[in-house]
Amino acid sequence: PEAVHRLVEFSTDLYLAVIAHHKRLMGEPDDVGYSFSYRIEGGGRASDDSAVMISGKMYGEFVKPYNARAYQATHGGLLHFCGKGDQFYEQMVTTPGVTGINFGNPEMQDFRARYAAAQPHKICLLWDGDLPPEFDDVITGVVHKRIAQSWDQAEAWAQELQQS
Repeated sequence: PEAVHRLVEFSTDLYLAVIAHHKRLMGEPDDVGYSFSYRIEGGGRASDDSAVMISGKMYGEFVKPYNARAYQATHGGLLHFCGKGDQFYEQMVTTPGVTGINFGNPEMQDFRARYAAAQPHKICLLWDGDLPPEFDDVITGVVHKRIAQSWDQAEAWAQELQQS
């Protein structure tokens, strides 16, 4: 565990140095970031794709504290993961500095449960999947992105939205 902590500490330092360099190079504000075609609150962004292969206990020890450090230093940011993520999701939404969560596999998620866990912490869900039909009581904290497979599909969706 000591060697893993040293490695993750080094990785976090490197991550923060790269972000600071990129922000200076691009003239981008420290408190804004872009990922998956979303503009996000905070300059941080990480993929916790590998975390789906570890336990919630290991996530709490080896991932969460370093994400918290990085996201507090970058004025917040987006976490992303592919897979189900049940073993760490509750810890993810309580990580200081996390402002948004994106799901690589929204079809594997229970939208209602994910929203219920994120909303009290004011974490925005960046959702690419289908929304449940009973979506009426969700008032804030979701950015829904739909990717049209054709121009005709995009126009049909635009008409649906204009009529609702």
